Amino acid sequence: MVVHGGVLALSIVVGFLGQPLGLPNWLRQLSTFEHAPSPPSGDVEAVPLLVLTVIAGVLVAGGIVAFRQRDVGEADDSCRTQPC
Repeated sequence: MVVHGGVLALSIVVGFLGQPLGLPNWLRQLSTFEHAPSPPSGDVEAVPLLVLTVIAGVLVAGGIVAFRQRDVGEADDSCRTQPC
């Protein structure tokens, strides 16, 4: 939880405060907000949206794989009839 919270915080800080803070362009390009267009004021290009969608899909698939490989243990049938 710490990792994705840190990524979210970094994206917000870099995306919204990157230019006022004078952060370098390479650092501002790490934020997802730099690649997503704002439709009312800018042109919408398909390539950045497709790249972000593919990255999100890969991350979701990785999360599903990690979730299935968790080591929780299975409930024993004896726990249903008596306290474990």
